[in-house]
Amino acid sequence: MFYERIQTKDENTYVCLKMTRQAQAEKCLEANRLQRYAERQGLEVEKPKKKAVTVADVLDFYEKSGCPDTRGRLRYNPTTNTPAAYRELPYLSTLKEGFAGKTVNELRPKNLDAYHTWRCLELQAKVGPSAGGRGQAAQFVINQRQQLLRRFGIPRANRFEDLRHRFH
Repeated sequence: MFYERIQTKDENTYVCLKMTRQAQAEKCLEANRLQRYAERQGLEVEKPKKKAVTVADVLDFYEKSGCPDTRGRLRYNPTTNTPAAYRELPYLSTLKEGFAGKTVNELRPKNLDAYHTWRCLELQAKVGPSAGGRGQAAQFVINQRQQLLRRFGIPRANRFEDLRHRFH
């Protein structure tokens, strides 16, 4: 991380630039210095307004980047040596639909749980009611309840689960 030393009338302090590359940090330092100089000269300085980034924006950027791997490298087909069209491309539209209007800062476990529930119900609606559909729906509700109880640390109603023997 890189830091910038800021001297004001009251204090001398350091501010983290939240950058790990030296070239980026130097550009940011220069921009900050120019902005402070312009303020001292009495010029009006327009600070850029930060736009909230939505999940759809991130997914569009991921798709335009060619669906890179975790290290940021493009995935290539080894036989043809061309960028590969990976299997996650069809699911991007589903993710955009599920997280419509959500910003990246709003992503919390409850939103991810809501997406999971929405997706399960959507798939169940596509398959249609089967012979055991009511039983599957009831089991789905029970499983969701148990997961929420575990997540929020609420004690279990069935104390016989605690009597299992574990040999480890």
